[in-house]
Amino acid sequence: MDVIMLSIPRLLFCVLDIYMFCRFFKAIFDGFSSMRRLSIGCVLIAILSFIINSFGLTGLNLVFIPILYFGFALYVFQIPVGCALVYTIIFYTIFAGGEAALEIIFRFLSQNQIFMIAWQTSENEIFYFVIDYILKYFYLLAIERPLKKLEIKKEQKFAWYLIVIPISTIIILSSFMYMEFPVGYLQQVLISVGGLLLYFSNAVIFFILEKYHAIMKQIEEDRLYKIKQEAEDENIQNIMELNEKYRCYMHDFHSYLNNIRLLALEGETQAIINIINEKEGIMQEDVNKDFYCANSVLNTIFVEYSAKAKSRGIQIEIQAEKFLNVDFISDADIVSLFGNLLNNSIEAAEQCCDGERIIKVCLYMGNQFILVFRIENTFKIKPHWQGNKLQTTKKESAQHGLGIGIVRKLAHKYGGVLTLEEKNNMFVTILTISSKVREGKI
Repeated sequence: MDVIMLSIPRLLFCVLDIYMFCRFFKAIFDGFSSMRRLSIGCVLIAILSFIINSFGLTGLNLVFIPILYFGFALYVFQIPVGCALVYTIIFYTIFAGGEAALEIIFRFLSQNQIFMIAWQTSENEIFYFVIDYILKYFYLLAIERPLKKLEIKKEQKFAWYLIVIPISTIIILSSFMYMEFPVGYLQQVLISVGGLLLYFSNAVIFFILEKYHAIMKQIEEDRLYKIKQEAEDENIQNIMELNEKYRCYMHDFHSYLNNIRLLALEGETQAIINIINEKEGIMQEDVNKDFYCANSVLNTIFVEYSAKAKSRGIQIEIQAEKFLNVDFISDADIVSLFGNLLNNSIEAAEQCCDGERIIKVCLYMGNQFILVFRIENTFKIKPHWQGNKLQTTKKESAQHGLGIGIVRKLAHKYGGVLTLEEKNNMFVTILTISSKVREGKI
């Protein structure tokens, strides 16, 4: 009966080991390959671990338990062999280090008669393991968040850097265990405190790496946003130059009308035709004659991107409602909002075959205060979604996907929202922003 009672807690501890192992790997690799694999793997590893532990041989455990967990990681998470090997070693050394650190503390407490317990005996073994697993669980909770934020995924190079500290820890703590415990109180305190600090330094490393990763990521994002902003500034300059040409033509327009009026009174019909032909040819050569809306910056963006789309064999249709209210948006934000979305639609439609490259653009007032910008475009490359967020399909993902991020921030700035969806084999982008923004928001 005692043997049975002792076996039940042992099996429970095996299950707890598997649970913590799964949580550790899930924090790194974002979940399991399948629940079926997880169920089968957990049952097999629990039975095999229980059988190995039942022999009560430390050497057997040290050799075969890590091998079992290594195979379990490969089967359940379907990750590269290098990743499975490294993170299995990290897990095993970290959590085995907890047992070593705890045993050193128990030695200190027992020798100083602070807490008398012979933890090696079978009667007190359960109590020792309960304390050990409580320590492990809180340790896991501590490192779980930074592990998720590190975004390690399946990067093996990063893993080899992490393996050094856990292995060093288990070697040092194991050495303490096999050494004769010092007689002097001060030496005992130093070894006990040093062992605990060394063990918990493994967790601190993950926090440091997480902060470092966040800082480096922010630096890279700032650099890319700066590049993007510089490109937009250049685009604004081009738009301003086009607007200047429009203003010049409008300035000369009254002069042309006066000349035509005088020539008409004198019956110089051919001269009138020559002037009109000459000026029309110059205007068509310098700027596109299409007119979409009264706002000069927005109209120029439509003209520019319409020409860009047509040059790439894309059928583009732009409809803008009369009496649009876009004056509440700054010129720079107009370029960022509409330019980024039009550019994305052109890049997507361009991937399609000839005759299937289509973009439909509509800009209208949803009501007195809401401006709606809708784009429908064909696409060939299937969009990647992570939840409700669109992920870039470009190879250099770190350098792309900024356009949508910029538009989302500006939409929020103007009290609006950006929605993206697939509908009837078309990719639909809808931007809604409000002219009724509270003072101080912009």
